[in-house]
Amino acid sequence: MIRQQNNAGLPDRERRALNALKYRCHKLRAELWDMDNRKDRMNANHWIVGHIGESFMTANIEELERLEFYMKQKIANGHCPLHIEENASTRYKRDGGSTAARKKVKEKLIEKFGEKCVDCGRGDVLLTLDHIHPISLGGKNEVDNCQLLCVPCHTKKTKVDSKIAFERYFAENFPEKLAAMKAAQEERRKAKEEARAMKRTGVSPQVLSRMPDAAAEAPRPRRRRGSRGGRNRRPASEPRLSPEAA
Repeated sequence: MIRQQNNAGLPDRERRALNALKYRCHKLRAELWDMDNRKDRMNANHWIVGHIGESFMTANIEELERLEFYMKQKIANGHCPLHIEENASTRYKRDGGSTAARKKVKEKLIEKFGEKCVDCGRGDVLLTLDHIHPISLGGKNEVDNCQLLCVPCHTKKTKVDSKIAFERYFAENFPEKLAAMKAAQEERRKAKEEARAMKRTGVSPQVLSRMPDAAAEAPRPRRRRGSRGGRNRRPASEPRLSPEAA
């Protein structure tokens, strides 16, 4: 996430131990997910970040040791120790019910509101079942909590819901990491604002802060394009002739 991915600052012994641990975690990750498949790579990354709060490449030794233990338990038992108390009914409610239950809810929504997207109103596109209050945030798979959305509208809403669920999960499990992520986002925002200010005025914000107010607010003079001097420039006294007079 925010840490550096290189290990140049570590002593040789710690760097060798970290690389060996990464190698073991890499082999365990390959047993659980097919890393040649894009969807499996994304699932692996989400699973790792959700369990240790850090990506595979930027995790430290303590986090990689915890990750190695979690993945070994997942290979042996089918789940990690964090989810040992989850039974079939808990996972069923968390995932919003079975496929047949979702299909029945979708059929009821079509009978009640018609076969069209609630957001854009289109009816000639593929419609998907969307939960107004997401399952990840405690919503239920009921008719009152569901609506029909097309794929673009559903994707747009899911991005916002996923961000809220991600921040809530990190606030509960990794509050210090969430604070560091917020600080990094604020630094990137300030850097973008400084870059836009420099592009608009042609002067860096550090120089503008040392300049007088009048000079700082004065816009940069724009350079005229296409006005060449010398023999290609028409004298100011020479009148412009119309095509008929020429």
